[in-house]
Formats: sequence, C-alpha cells, structure tokens
Amino acid sequence: MNRNGIVTFSIILFLGVTICMATVPLGQTTDNTTQQKAMAVLDKVVDIDTTAYTVVLNKQQYPCIYSGYQQLEAFFDLFSSQSNISASFSFLDGKFHQLYLYDHPGSPVQKQVESSVLDMAKSFMDRYQSYTGDAVYSELGALLDGVSSNENVTKIAGNVQLDILARPIYQELRWKYIDENGIPVGKEIALIYVSGYLRSFADNWWLYKIEGTPKISSEEITNIALNAIEEFSCKIYADNKTITLADFKVSAIGDASLNYLYDEVDPAILYPAWHISIEFDNTHQNSVSGATIIIRADTGEVISIRAMPTNNTVLAGDITVTRTSNVIFSGLFLPTPLFIAAYLLFLLFVFISTDHFV
Repeated sequence: MNRNGIVTFSIILFLGVTICMATVPLGQTTDNTTQQKAMAVLDKVVDIDTTAYTVVLNKQQYPCIYSGYQQLEAFFDLFSSQSNISASFSFLDGKFHQLYLYDHPGSPVQKQVESSVLDMAKSFMDRYQSYTGDAVYSELGALLDGVSSNENVTKIAGNVQLDILARPIYQELRWKYIDENGIPVGKEIALIYVSGYLRSFADNWWLYKIEGTPKISSEEITNIALNAIEEFSCKIYADNKTITLADFKVSAIGDASLNYLYDEVDPAILYPAWHISIEFDNTHQNSVSGATIIIRADTGEVISIRAMPTNNTVLAGDITVTRTSNVIFSGLFLPTPLFIAAYLLFLLFVFISTDHFV
C-alpha cells in the first residue's frame, strides 16, 4: 500500500470511529435496563398492571444533550387481551424525565380505579413521591386539596403556582416554580389527562437550580442598556466589503421584560435576566434598525447585545458581546477524552505510516 492509500485508509477509519462515538454515547443502558426502568414507571407511578401485558421495545435513541444531561428516548408497545398501549419515555442521565401514552384501544389494566381526574392526579403525585423519594412531590400534590373538579384554577402557595385547565375531555395540571415577583422561572411539572386517562407527564422540577434573585430595577436596566449602546458596534456586508457601524443614536426604548435564562456554562442553572429593545434613529436606518439587550437582573452584567438588521442587511459575524448568549446545545457533538485520545492515535498512525511506507 502506498502513502496516499494508507493516509486515505487512516482518515476513513478515524471518521468511522468518530461517528460511532458521536452516535453511541458512553455508558448507554442496555435494552433490558431501559425496559426495566420504563416498566417500573408504569407500574409504580402510573399504576398500570404491567404483568398483564406483553412488552415490546420498538426503539431507543440518544437524540441530544438536554440541559447538560444525556437524553435517552425509548418507545414501547404493550399488548393484552383488554387493551394495547403505546408509550414513549425520556430519561436524562438515566433518571426518569417524561412519559407520553398514545391513543390506544380499550382501557388500561390499572391496579386501582379513581373516581375523578383530581383523585388520579393526587394519587399519581403520591406514588411519584414514593418512586423518587423526594417529599416535594407530595407537597405539590397537596395543593390539589380543596380544588373543585371541572374548574379552571390558579392557586399560589409560596413559590409554587398551580394552574388547572379543565375541558370536557381534557384536563391539564401544571405546577410552576415562581420567584418573589410571581414570574415562572422554568421549573415545572405537567400532568395531562384525556377522556379520564393519563396522556402525558413531564417533570423538569429536579433539573434546574435557581442562581441569583432579581435586584436590578427596570429603571436601572434602562440606564445600563443606554450605556452599553454607547460602546456597541457591529459589522455588516455592503458593496462587497465589511463595514463597521458604531455611534448609534437612540430614538426609542422599549419596555423591559424579566425572565430566566439557562447558564451557558451549566445549562442546569437558571438565572434572572432583563430583555430590552432599543430603536435607533435614521443614521443607520437602512442597515440596522435597533438592538436587543440581555442584562442579568441580579448583577447588572450585560450578557449580549444583538443588532436588528433591516431586510436587506447581512450581519458580518456575531455582534460585540461581553458573554455568549445562552443556548441549549441540541445534537452538538462535544469532544470527549476518548475522542481526543482517538484523534491523537490517528495522528500517530498517519505519522508512522507515511514515515515508513513510501
């Protein structure tokens, strides 16, 4: 084999190993383990008698990194003489995250039959508390006490807001974590029932930690934003060249809105942030009409300034920012130690091959 052949073979081999490493994460669970976890949820939490069913695992996949956790999705079909069930599960780093039960003929074989959706939800939260060992779920379930069936409800207790949407065949229950200003931060639990049966459940209450409390007022945010714009510049493509725009003149300031963002270093952390939009006068109106600014509500730190180009303007690269704006990376392959080791071995192999096979 000549040098070109060996180099080509090395590249193909390396790419094959890389693809396998990117699509099959380390430490993935076996089919049996996945099925055991999923059936434990149906048996211990949903209260379905799984022993009455023949279970078939159709597919499991690792679609993306979810808020810093490796996500596993699994899809099952369950068959019995009384009913058939199709179900999908999501696990994050092996921990149960959400469940969806699809339309199915017949009634699920349940261990205990409840008289109303509210009773089902209360029992569900109690069983979920036993399953997780976390007392917070029983505390959340206790908010259902005193709630009437078939009524839309909003109930607040401390930092928890319970919203119930009641329709003739559809009931949705959501527990939201709110800050001291009553703003939902992104931690929530959702239970949905259709025609008296559980349709879906999702829990990201345990996923996130809250970092910081809002201390900067909306008036202070306006001043911080105006000071940031004085130092702001951006680049655009025009006339086949890159042009830097600066010295923007503010013509209008929008209302600031407060919400919570994912931290770019640790996506499991949520922090409070102000969003504010600023319009520019006609100095640069033909290219950039304004900017949106994100500022931490606990420290006043400017997270990002994003230019708002007009229809025919193309920004040259990203805008000037003090920190990268927050994104949850989905499906992005990040180099692991094994990947780096494989790459170094690849380089060594190519060096040896091209040095000795000429």
